[in-house]
Amino acid sequence: MSFLSSLLFGESKSDSSEKDKWAVAQVTTSDGGTGIFRYMQVKPEGWKSVPLSEEVSISWKYEGELPNDPTNKRMNELEDALESLSTSKDSCLALVMTAGGVREWCFYARDYDAFMKTLNEKLSGKPVFPISINHSNDSEWKYWHSFVDTVERKK
Repeated sequence: MSFLSSLLFGESKSDSSEKDKWAVAQVTTSDGGTGIFRYMQVKPEGWKSVPLSEEVSISWKYEGELPNDPTNKRMNELEDALESLSTSKDSCLALVMTAGGVREWCFYARDYDAFMKTLNEKLSGKPVFPISINHSNDSEWKYWHSFVDTVERKK
């Protein structure tokens, strides 16, 4: 995906207090913009045996370099609604990228259809979110590695 190819990586800060060992990285886009990424530093235990091989990216386009406050609030509502998909035995949130007019939540799931069914249930009855969803089989977590390996090399 070209989203990651236009980034130059800056600071990275770990939060070892969180269960999944998340970190935050500040990035600079090739056009001089900025972005913020949250990512799991290590894959969840059992990721390969489950397997969590279906990569599902949920993208939200917005105006500007970073989302304005009302947009960010709605994005947080979406993320809260997806909390159960973030840390279940069948799926996990691995990466959240905010840069260049797009926020993308990257999930890995055991079963794409089951993930989508749960996603639709969680969003049912809520105002429509302006999102698009892409899916690919990524049993080696290459998409996640394309970001995390680059950040780890820059440390």
